Amino acid sequence: MSTRSGAESGVHFEPKIHYFCVRVNEKTFAFEPGEELTVIRGDTVRILDPRTNLSQEDERFLRIDLRGFQADSSPYPLEDRGHHINTATDLQEKYARPRGHKQTFALQARLRNKVFSESFIAVEEPRLEYLVLKEPEGGTFAAYPGDRLELPPHTVMTIMDVKSNVQPPCAVFLTMSGKTVRWDDAGSAGIDSTKLTEREAPLDVVRNGRSMGRIWVRLGERFRLTSRGDRSRPPVSPVRY
Repeated sequence: MSTRSGAESGVHFEPKIHYFCVRVNEKTFAFEPGEELTVIRGDTVRILDPRTNLSQEDERFLRIDLRGFQADSSPYPLEDRGHHINTATDLQEKYARPRGHKQTFALQARLRNKVFSESFIAVEEPRLEYLVLKEPEGGTFAAYPGDRLELPPHTVMTIMDVKSNVQPPCAVFLTMSGKTVRWDDAGSAGIDSTKLTEREAPLDVVRNGRSMGRIWVRLGERFRLTSRGDRSRPPVSPVRY
């Protein structure tokens, strides 16, 4: 027995997306139309099948379009499901809607090339919050982007943690004057003052080749941490670790 579509039978049918489904790195997120999913620039996203009220027949005409992404292999109309999208390189900023520190891209569901549902993926810049450093005596403290750190001779300051808006297991790297410092986990790297000069050297936290934040390090007569406002301070902002 054959069946007729809603249009043929005269029955009004309102297509609906119950939720969009997107995989970000190693996690999968479901969010409703009109909602916004925030990712960090450099994350890899993959658009999965949404949950809909469409019939199996209408599913054949469903297309999901992430505005700003164009895969070379995509037919027309666009179909963006299944592609591994690098948010640092694969999105065209001219399609973004600036919103504060984010760039928002529309995620649209189309049926027979007509948009009937829309949500958003917001791309936020990776940002260093602070470094957790450990003194030779054992105390730990926080150094924030823009801070200046002076170390006396023959001192090693251990790097205990990197706090940022980038979620593990995504890799971040440390560079000193552009050279990579090996750092995998707590205590695996440090700042050796015997390799410093009185000239300030940049210590950067890097993701995808771009600095997320920087502190400045130099050799001095005594230990001193200076804020961005150039007000000298003792090793405050202690951190339990």
